[in-house]
Amino acid sequence: MVCTGGGTCHEGRGAGVGAGVGGCLAPDIAKMEDAAQVAQQVVAAMSTAFRVRDYELHITPSIGISIYPADGENVQTLMKNADTAMYEAKHSGGNTYHFYAARA
Repeated sequence: MVCTGGGTCHEGRGAGVGAGVGGCLAPDIAKMEDAAQVAQQVVAAMSTAFRVRDYELHITPSIGISIYPADGENVQTLMKNADTAMYEAKHSGGNTYHFYAARA
């Protein structure tokens, strides 16, 4: 998720950015708490298993969040930093979200 202001993800624009990876631009999000709430809603919405033919499928999203301008001043930097945060979420077991944190 790339957040560039305040609001919710459903107001943003979804975009496929790689195999099994999606992006969400949410220009109305004003605070980190708002971004966290949206991420929690996405995780909750995906927590219900669904069936495809004889298979029960479970989705465990790993969401990385970067916020403009603190985490980058252009789309490429924001996406790279959100990607870094997403891998942190994956490494912690998935089905969660992480905010980008710059490393010294």
